[in-house]
Amino acid sequence: MTFFRLCVFAGVVLLCSGCDYYMPNPPCPPPPSARPTITRTFSWVEPTVLPVIPDPSETLALADLVDLGLQNSPTTRIAWYQAKEAAADVGSARGAYLPTLNLEGAWQKNQFLTTSFNIAEVAREKIMDATLSSTYLLFDFGGRNGTLMAARAALDSLNWTYNWEVQTVMINVIQSYYNYINAQDIVAAAEDTVEDNLTTVEAATALAQTGAQSISDQLQAETSLVQSQIQLEQDRGILNVAYATLIQSLGLSPDTFVCVAPLPQKIETEDVCENMTALLQIAKENRADLMAARASVLEKRFEIRTARSALMPTLNSNVSGGYQNINGSRYLNVYGLEFDVQVPIFNQFTDINNLRKAQAELLESQAVLDNDELAAYLSVLSDYYELIANTKILKYSYKYLDIATKNREVAFANYKMGVTTIIDLMTANNALNLARMQLADAKTNFLSSLANLSYDMGELTVGDFFGFFMEEECVDEECECLGSDCASLLD
Repeated sequence: MTFFRLCVFAGVVLLCSGCDYYMPNPPCPPPPSARPTITRTFSWVEPTVLPVIPDPSETLALADLVDLGLQNSPTTRIAWYQAKEAAADVGSARGAYLPTLNLEGAWQKNQFLTTSFNIAEVAREKIMDATLSSTYLLFDFGGRNGTLMAARAALDSLNWTYNWEVQTVMINVIQSYYNYINAQDIVAAAEDTVEDNLTTVEAATALAQTGAQSISDQLQAETSLVQSQIQLEQDRGILNVAYATLIQSLGLSPDTFVCVAPLPQKIETEDVCENMTALLQIAKENRADLMAARASVLEKRFEIRTARSALMPTLNSNVSGGYQNINGSRYLNVYGLEFDVQVPIFNQFTDINNLRKAQAELLESQAVLDNDELAAYLSVLSDYYELIANTKILKYSYKYLDIATKNREVAFANYKMGVTTIIDLMTANNALNLARMQLADAKTNFLSSLANLSYDMGELTVGDFFGFFMEEECVDEECECLGSDCASLLD
């Protein structure tokens, strides 16, 4: 009785502890001193591909930057390894056309009691057997073929996706480069504006000291000078951000020094005379993302074949052969040949719903393709007209700068002679500053629209795109590396 009570008590204790286990109290974090030290485990892995870091003394043109970005970009590696995974899936799907082959072996030693004529005897036996079996799918109404073709279509889709990722990395590097060059031009324009305002202050001060002009001219000129200096510092901050963005697009750390070649001072433009219909047709045929979407549609078509085959019978064959050995004496060889047919009768409507799902996914992929094509056509159309407009704007910007420069020279000379007022000179200074910034923006917009149009048409290539304006060599005096010359990076 006492033992029974002890068992009941132990059961109650275990039951209570079990309830406490299923309803735990909210855990409290341990104090910092009690927390275990985190050590490196297998999940802490070093980067498998080290980035390619250029020589700081080497001047890199745009084509070199694009090549560097493609080498270091993790997105292209992701797309490439995804394509490798799809290639492995194709190999796995192709294996369904081959038989399976398995070899099984067993060895056992038994000791047991036998009875014969009411006499018990101890019997011992050793059994060794080996069996070689093979299974092969003879017919499944196109199921394995659908799986193989779907895997091939998925591989094609990921191959096209990889190509599109390459072009995406290229356009990102190109745009980052143009933005950085634009920021450099804006800083140069701001520095020239500061110099112009400084000469204006000197002229106004000299005239005020001689009494030819009032002190208010000097104060207005100094006000414009301080405003231009403030704007210069803001533009330099924008330049630093543009440089960091460019370095990031190259797959490098932001503290990496890269010497970037400038653009030519004069960019020759030609009138855009391509037919819009021809451009849309080129985009339809060449864009890798559209080709990937078309391959996805084809993949969904083959998945319907696979889903439909699940509703059909399958015919399989099984072949096996082997031998058994008991207590060292060889017994009869064993073999078997079997053909089996599996006919699906009822599967909780799973197979029929899988077929309906595959059909819906096909319609969805077709809708996605239609949407991607419309978006691509709109991008080509927008970039086409932007390129036409930016081509003309760039031509006018050169004229604008030339006229504004002459106007400022005349206004400055007239002010020194007392013919015009300080307001006229400051207006000319502002017009010249706007002309410089307008030309910097016009260059960037023209080149960006040209790159975007090539990208949207699926024809963005280094050799064909950069040759017409990257023939000039960069000298150290023209090369900007975050406000420093190239040689200073080696100190």
